Amino acid sequence: MKNAGFAAPGSSGKLDQPRGHKKTWWGKLVPLDPADIQSDNPQALGPAGTINISLKDWTLFAEDQLNGVHGRGKLLKSETYRKLHSPVNGNYALGWGAFYDPELLLLTHTGSNLYWLTEAHIMPKHNIIFLIAMNSADDTAKKSMKDIRNLLMERLKPFE
Repeated sequence: MKNAGFAAPGSSGKLDQPRGHKKTWWGKLVPLDPADIQSDNPQALGPAGTINISLKDWTLFAEDQLNGVHGRGKLLKSETYRKLHSPVNGNYALGWGAFYDPELLLLTHTGSNLYWLTEAHIMPKHNIIFLIAMNSADDTAKKSMKDIRNLLMERLKPFE
């Protein structure tokens, strides 16, 4: 992975990465300048969510998580993947939603900093990954993400 970092992605004054958006008080979505401190969560929340990553590298990370389920991950030890993907409370597994029946059927993670909205879905049994990213987290983006997720899950039902 070569394109990951902390704070909002991209460079001020360049269109080198998609921009997060926020809604103005009159309802218009406006792009955020990555140099603006308001374009991401406060630094104190850094460990929990100011990470940015390119879509290509996010895919590589998701592939490594999938490979980790199968004992072929490269970033962590096999026992660390097992711990990360094992529920500690209900279906919650150290940042992942983990759904077993009895084997691991689905890993999920949703994240947002109020200007971006993302979801990862990994289906280890079938080696399927789908990632959804919105560069807004307003109600329209949430509904769009839900609609896309529902369409994908409906399409993938034969693999459940």
